[in-house]
Amino acid sequence: MASRCSGSRARRTEDRRHFKIPCLSRSRETRTVADPPLLILVVMYGRHTPLEPPNESRDGRETQMGGRRLSIGDLGDAFERTSIESSLEVLDNASTTFRSEHTFCIKARIAARFYQRKFAWTGSGASEEPPPDLITDYDNWGFPRHRIHGPVIRENTSRIVLVDLGRTMSKGETDTVHFVHRLKDLNATFVPYLGISPRSGTNKISLKVVLPDALSGHVFFEERTTDTNTAIASEKLTASEEMDGRKTFKHEVRRPETSNRTYQIAWRSLGQ
Repeated sequence: MASRCSGSRARRTEDRRHFKIPCLSRSRETRTVADPPLLILVVMYGRHTPLEPPNESRDGRETQMGGRRLSIGDLGDAFERTSIESSLEVLDNASTTFRSEHTFCIKARIAARFYQRKFAWTGSGASEEPPPDLITDYDNWGFPRHRIHGPVIRENTSRIVLVDLGRTMSKGETDTVHFVHRLKDLNATFVPYLGISPRSGTNKISLKVVLPDALSGHVFFEERTTDTNTAIASEKLTASEEMDGRKTFKHEVRRPETSNRTYQIAWRSLGQ
């Protein structure tokens, strides 16, 4: 598992709260437990749509977070990503099967519980696209601290994933969110690159691509404008590792430009 952000905590036993639960008897006696039972968690989350966290207004336009009103469209602005590690592995020569990992060190801009990730996938043709897995710690009850909240929202190549961080994070607090994707492209629509478009607050981007030898003829790092996809800089990459007919290519960007920039590793096979 990737290292955590500075200041984040692997175990948060100090955050455990006590809840009073009515006993199932005629008396008014209550019992105290260290964490809310699963029944309460179901009641809390079971009646909200994928982009409606608790306290969402009924018209779906705004929610109360940390004492201020936050537009539902601004959930993606609740956290900044201070560092990003992204990798993509092409598992076959025909580029039909892929595995990718994305680790984000996040910092809360306001008090917030839900982390929203937007990304794009250009592959197509699979009858089912599974949601990503989350690599996370577990609490004292054996429940994962991070959980996907609702289904993955899909429209054309765009995807939105909402992650319940398990608690409301205070402004300035940090955590690590780690995704693993298993993807297919059966219609040959996949565009061969791995790219990140950073936003304000991102200090470092690490990119890694693992390719079969047949696809590793021309691999290069590019800096492009996000809006017009205009190339600003480009350099050819050499493999940092070769093993079992596969090559690994890496590039790191420190203090990236965060306005209208995309940083990517792209490739073409030897015959292209």
